[in-house]
Amino acid sequence: MRLEEGNVDVTKEIVRAAGWESFVEMCWQDLRFASRMLRKNPGFASTVILTLGLGIGLNSAIFTVASRLPSPRASG
Repeated sequence: MRLEEGNVDVTKEIVRAAGWESFVEMCWQDLRFASRMLRKNPGFASTVILTLGLGIGLNSAIFTVASRLPSPRASG
């Protein structure tokens, strides 16, 4: 950013004023772009969705089984 006002403090305030609104707007733009690309390539989209679903499901199943196993405790 150029210092058109000539004051560093004014420029800092302008940059800080952008805040979370610009972050939300960038995320929204990224989501729209991602959905557009997934609609453009349905084979890739289905592969991604299937892979994510299997990964999340298997992760949940493994941790569910692991949480039911008895944990070795030091006797003492």
